Amino acid sequence: MNGVATYYITVWFIIGAVIGSFLNVVADRLLRGEQFIKGHSYCEHCKTILKPKDLIPIISYISTGGKCRYCGFKLSKQYPISEIITAIGTVILSIKLQNDIYELLIALALLYTLIVASLMDYKETWVADRVHVVGAGIIFLLRIVQQEKIFYALQGMVVSMLFLGLVFVLSQGKMGGADIKIYAPIGLAVGMNRGIESLFYASAISLPILVIYMIIKKKPLKGVEIPFIPFIGLGVFATYFYDYIGQNFII
Repeated sequence: MNGVATYYITVWFIIGAVIGSFLNVVADRLLRGEQFIKGHSYCEHCKTILKPKDLIPIISYISTGGKCRYCGFKLSKQYPISEIITAIGTVILSIKLQNDIYELLIALALLYTLIVASLMDYKETWVADRVHVVGAGIIFLLRIVQQEKIFYALQGMVVSMLFLGLVFVLSQGKMGGADIKIYAPIGLAVGMNRGIESLFYASAISLPILVIYMIIKKKPLKGVEIPFIPFIGLGVFATYFYDYIGQNFII
């Protein structure tokens, strides 16, 4: 890896980490019913307004030992983990799609939508409708500016959501409504085939994890609300980036 490549990856990693930090704020404030565009970040426990040194992605968490600098309250590992995941995803996308700016922007919009939705689903098994609407709206506008694949994108959205609706009916409502809605931005970004394929990958990824959960907890999953959107995100990653993963990591 030469110096230019290292610089390129480092810059995109930092950008992704910063955006990941912001996405954490968005998810948390949406769950609390607060505005996320304006207002200072604060400790949820002691309500102290955080300073710039407290808001450095990943580094701030490590430097304080995962605790609030002011009250010592233990912070969730969700913050650095989601920042790292967002940063890595941003780097991979920037490498894979560096020669196609529109597809890069579309893929980034999808990644960040999935991050916010996954955080909300993981914490409360609920996702604000505006997350799906804003994500789908941005991706659709980018498709219009791109001036190609518009029909392909709309077909992907409609068919994917109809397919998920069918699964919802056949499962007698065991699949959440948010799982269906998240396929609006997914379908617009990756199309019909990969959209549907991602659900099978998500199911395959979630199955062993849920089995391990049942073994550890020693109880069945009946009545337990499962946050499935994080698995859907992994499923999309597995389908959308299969060629990149296969060529660069598996082969």
